[in-house]
Amino acid sequence: MIELDKKKEIIKVAKQMMKTNQDVGEKCGRDDSRSLAFTDDAKKKAWKSHYQRLLNEEFDCNKTSFPEDNPMQVPAIRIEKEMLTEAVNRMKNDKTPGPTGMFIEMLKADGDASIDIVTDPVRAIIHGGKVPLDWQVCFIGNSFKGKGELRFEVT
Repeated sequence: MIELDKKKEIIKVAKQMMKTNQDVGEKCGRDDSRSLAFTDDAKKKAWKSHYQRLLNEEFDCNKTSFPEDNPMQVPAIRIEKEMLTEAVNRMKNDKTPGPTGMFIEMLKADGDASIDIVTDPVRAIIHGGKVPLDWQVCFIGNSFKGKGELRFEVT
């Protein structure tokens, strides 16, 4: 029975490897007018239009129903290396890096040396109360998984 389980596991891993190495090919998608976007420029315009609409949409909500709360005036906690080590270790691998190009795997692989480098800037940010501009930038990556029709519009 054990050998059968091993075979099943090997087949499962092989299928996963084939799937991750599969090229989705030259997929086209539909733009806002439901026309097919074949060229790179047409796809870029379709994605741009999609995200401008998606990220700038106002949702209906009763803003007066939110309770007003005053910010707390407490001293910032001191960030210790152990706290940063724990935070880095809890982060997921295989995520797209931000504008600095730093992958979380790099911080994990470097261990204590990278934590030492990061500790002082993090403390300065926490105590100074100012977030660096590049931390305020968000990158969105499109990932078509090959399922269904590629669409750029919100339905």
